[in-house]
Amino acid sequence: MSKKLLCILLGLNLFWAFSATIYDWQAIQNIPFFYWPIIIVCPIFPLLLAILWYLKSRNGKVNQFYLSIIAIISFSYGLGSLFFYPTIMHYNGFDWLNFGQIFWVWFYASQGLYLLVKEKGNIWGEVVGISIFSVSVWVQIRTNSFGYLDYSTIPREILNFEFIGLIILILLVFVFKYLFSVYKQLSNSLNIK
Repeated sequence: MSKKLLCILLGLNLFWAFSATIYDWQAIQNIPFFYWPIIIVCPIFPLLLAILWYLKSRNGKVNQFYLSIIAIISFSYGLGSLFFYPTIMHYNGFDWLNFGQIFWVWFYASQGLYLLVKEKGNIWGEVVGISIFSVSVWVQIRTNSFGYLDYSTIPREILNFEFIGLIILILLVFVFKYLFSVYKQLSNSLNIK
């Protein structure tokens, strides 16, 4: 990836983090401080991606454990947006803001997907990332602290079903990624085309 593209991604992610912080500020103030690290999503992940792209632009290398955590969580929230926002709109009616949130989240989710595909990654970083993501979403569902999202009209069973389905889907992606990498290593070592 060129340095110019890395700088563009760095700038866009900083803008995304700043914009999300301003937009979510009122909701953030209503969330207990000790929940911030696992509940505040939209301002944090673009900022963490900006740091990652900055490190990559400086020396081309990033700690694979850090990279894997950020990549899997960013991608997981993208998958989650495909479940949760349509559910919100099903129960609360179509809303352009909620529809647009899917694209907002996929801005950083697509970067996570790119990193998961292009970088070697670290299996333990991904396990930690999936664990952090699972705890984050679970706490958000249990405390109804998604900030500006109104989940009061959605039956708890639906949210639980989507949460379990999402975790299973993420685990499947994780397993298939590593099965594919094992297959690739075997085919390279056996010189199979």
